[in-house]
Amino acid sequence: VKVDFKEDGAGEGGYAKESSPEFLEAQRQTFAKNAKECDIIITTAAIPGRPSPKLIEDWMVKEMKPGSVIVDLAAEGGGNCSLTKPGEKYTTENGVTIIGYTDCPARMANQASAMYAQNMFNLVTHVTGKEGADSLLPKMDAALAAGEEGDIIVRSIICTKDGKPIDMPPPPQPTPPKPKKEVVAK
Repeated sequence: VKVDFKEDGAGEGGYAKESSPEFLEAQRQTFAKNAKECDIIITTAAIPGRPSPKLIEDWMVKEMKPGSVIVDLAAEGGGNCSLTKPGEKYTTENGVTIIGYTDCPARMANQASAMYAQNMFNLVTHVTGKEGADSLLPKMDAALAAGEEGDIIVRSIICTKDGKPIDMPPPPQPTPPKPKKEVVAK
């Protein structure tokens, strides 16, 4: 979800820094609007040595659809959802399941390994194609030579060529949401 507000949230060590009150309000409104429509929300925001920032408030959860799920991966620091109970999974009165396990990485080792292996297989298959390993370098050269028209996946994994750094292609833009169909009462 993209918050329509200009502010650099990058901190040290790959963690987010504290945001301004203005950004937090814009974020809160964006999250509230989107939470009503989501089937699942996965939160991960953490600041080392501090409690996890509250991103999903109780009133937002009350407006979510029954059957929706919040997976709070920041539960160890208190959670990004104000209703998270660290170490527990439970369902709210309005039917939203909140998962606040503090040991998710340990619970997901097999699945994470399988998903990573499948992703690596898909990447290598995409890069080499039906021709196999012999086509790897020619395909990479072709993707670079084609510039913006070249395969963005191949171009994104190449850092250097002939000892010179390669400019990264711009990230793809997110797919815009489908327009909602208006229901006309007869």
